[in-house]
Amino acid sequence: MKICMLSLNSYNVLSSGNGAQHVGGAETQVVAVGEGLARRGHDVSFICLDHGQPDGIRMPSGIRVFRSSAADAGLPGIRFLWPSITSVWSAIGRADPDVCLQACSDSWTGVAAAWCRRHKRKFIFIIMSNADCNVQLPFLKTRRERILCRYGLRRSDGIIAQTEVQRDMLWRNYGFQSSVVRPCSKAAGSESLVRQESENPAAEVLWVGRFSPEKRLEWFLDISEKVPSLTFHVVGGANSETRYCKSLESRATALPNVVMHGYVPHDEMTRVYRSCGILVSTSHCEGFPTTFIEAWAHGVPTVTSFDPDGIVAKHQLGYVGENVDELAAGISRLADHSDEYKTASLNARSFYKRNHDADTVAASFERVIVQTTL
Repeated sequence: MKICMLSLNSYNVLSSGNGAQHVGGAETQVVAVGEGLARRGHDVSFICLDHGQPDGIRMPSGIRVFRSSAADAGLPGIRFLWPSITSVWSAIGRADPDVCLQACSDSWTGVAAAWCRRHKRKFIFIIMSNADCNVQLPFLKTRRERILCRYGLRRSDGIIAQTEVQRDMLWRNYGFQSSVVRPCSKAAGSESLVRQESENPAAEVLWVGRFSPEKRLEWFLDISEKVPSLTFHVVGGANSETRYCKSLESRATALPNVVMHGYVPHDEMTRVYRSCGILVSTSHCEGFPTTFIEAWAHGVPTVTSFDPDGIVAKHQLGYVGENVDELAAGISRLADHSDEYKTASLNARSFYKRNHDADTVAASFERVIVQTTL
């Protein structure tokens, strides 16, 4: 089949770091799925922003990349219509897919759905966050984004959710059916992921993400103050220079046991996971965090305030906490009890192999795509 992924910010992942710096969880997940589908013999293409790459360039994975316009092309006020939409529609046309997939609720959900409707092709939407299932679409800032996103949702031929919670939310809020497929990640695709062994791997604690209110980095900094004997590593940065972000950076640099790494290229994250022993998530809203998959692939347990489908607690992959004190207690427990740490580490690696291997996930996507196009 000819399968097209509309994922404008994915060129960095597809090209192993030769595009723009933007790399989010959605991009690493859809690229892993796309490469898995290509390995299964499908003709896979991606629509990405113009970073100066040739149009229709073929990646080593076999995926072809068709370019839309550059992010800053055109005049303010009209650039979304021209050249953004026109270039995306043109790029999809050059890919000429049987089915088009798009992840994350935004304006492009509606743009992709409209192209497919006009050209009698199938459209599949991929949920990436629980917020995608909320009728208020809280992370979309403009009325235009919300209108186009709802248009795309209502005209999708199939919807793929990451968790049972998302499937239930989508049914309750929209009355839409969806298929649950666990996600995978390009950074977790190797079978030779062995972490560096140390006397106490749990002494190095990791947080990865962008500095935004829903990620609650301030909780991680609070935890570092409660557990001064451990080292806390922060990977990521701010998408914009807000007062909130500046205050976080100022506070973090003043803490003696906090190491700020800034932006780390995606293809170098394996080194980070191998050197740290615990991944911490302080978010209050997620989908299925890519960082969880990548950490579990390396046998790194998770201490988190967000537990997708209760997986962390049910399968003993770490600890779940509702506040700073509970998260700090979970980290301390893993750091102080080597037997519990080793059990959680083995559970994490085993759970990844059973549920998040890229080829297994690609086969599940393939089944949904085939059913949708019948």
